[in-house]
Amino acid sequence: MGREVKRVPLDFDWPVGNVWYGYMVSGCLDGEHGLTCDDCRAFAKAKGLEMKSYGCPVFECLEPPKGDGWQMWENVSEGSPISTVHETPEALAKWLADNEASSFGKSTATEQQWLSMIVGPGWAPSGVLDSKGFRSGVAAAGDLSSQQQQNSVSIISNSTPPHMVPLPTKKLEMRLITYSPGWKGTGL
Repeated sequence: MGREVKRVPLDFDWPVGNVWYGYMVSGCLDGEHGLTCDDCRAFAKAKGLEMKSYGCPVFECLEPPKGDGWQMWENVSEGSPISTVHETPEALAKWLADNEASSFGKSTATEQQWLSMIVGPGWAPSGVLDSKGFRSGVAAAGDLSSQQQQNSVSIISNSTPPHMVPLPTKKLEMRLITYSPGWKGTGL
């Protein structure tokens, strides 16, 4: 759970901050997300999906289309873009820093930290607790590429099980800490 780069078409125009429809169609929707059966069937028809005998589409989670563009997504909720599409990783990193895009909650990251994460692992957890304290996973991933020493990193995740993905090229010891509201960071 955190931030991840997706390669999408340069003209991909899904609205920033809107959950990707393909992530919400994993089952029958009864209007919970403001969608109806007619919306669901129309989407399935447009995507050329097979229909079940009772009229509902055969859905699996549908990823956004692939392409040459670079876009940052959050995957803490169902999944939505947090940036516009850019031609290069450098342009995306600059946009994210200039627009103070969220790397975790109200935290942001520097252009260099964003770029290191984009061209490095392409994914960062929401939060990391290491020798520099608690900070966004993007900041930690960006800093790890320039650190000289091995670190012990705790991934903070509000789901179980977490996506435990090693950050760039360093051998890491990872410990799961289950997040709960009001957590003060004690007892580690």
